[in-house]
Amino acid sequence: IEAKMLVEDLERRLNAKQKEILHGLLDGHTWRQIGDDLGCTSANVAYHVRGIRQAYSEMLAMQGKPLD
Repeated sequence: IEAKMLVEDLERRLNAKQKEILHGLLDGHTWRQIGDDLGCTSANVAYHVRGIRQAYSEMLAMQGKPLD
């Protein structure tokens, strides 16, 4: 339940494309597979993953949790 709540909190901080990519990653897809599904390159997916990681780090910092 805590993991689901973390994902929901993270999703609120992401734009639509980042949410799609996050769900692809959570479903176990590779960056290339996600890019193919979204009509973009794996490099573009990597760009959005950096944004997802940044949002996650900021979320944890606001909650006072150590960064993994």
